[in-house]
Amino acid sequence: MTPPSRQRRKDRPSPAADAPGAFQDAAGPPQRGSGASQGEDQVERLADAVAAAVRGCSAVARLAAGPVATYLPGRLVRGVAVRGDDVRVAVVARYGPPLPQVAADVHAAVRRVDPGLRVQVMIEDIDLPASGTRP
Repeated sequence: MTPPSRQRRKDRPSPAADAPGAFQDAAGPPQRGSGASQGEDQVERLADAVAAAVRGCSAVARLAAGPVATYLPGRLVRGVAVRGDDVRVAVVARYGPPLPQVAADVHAAVRRVDPGLRVQVMIEDIDLPASGTRP
């Protein structure tokens, strides 16, 4: 039996809910066999549109391949986590532009997809130029 001091209260969120990248991961991937609902179709379209808009930002090298993702039946949209009106975007920035400007560009690109979204931008890495070349 677990001592009372070590038991997790049911009304307290698990530590994983507060972990970096747990925004989308906490719920896990959709269960197979549940059938695609109207909401799942909207999430899929939104995640794809946000990913395309962010890839179009000149200061973004690519979407990050870390834990931030939208889980869809049979695939992931890496670097974009959609939860209702909240969107978390994780990117790898190109070397050179100031990071606040990269974040502002990504934020603006996502807001052009849907102005009502609450957007959080995470810059997970910087893509450095090849060695021997000047930035």
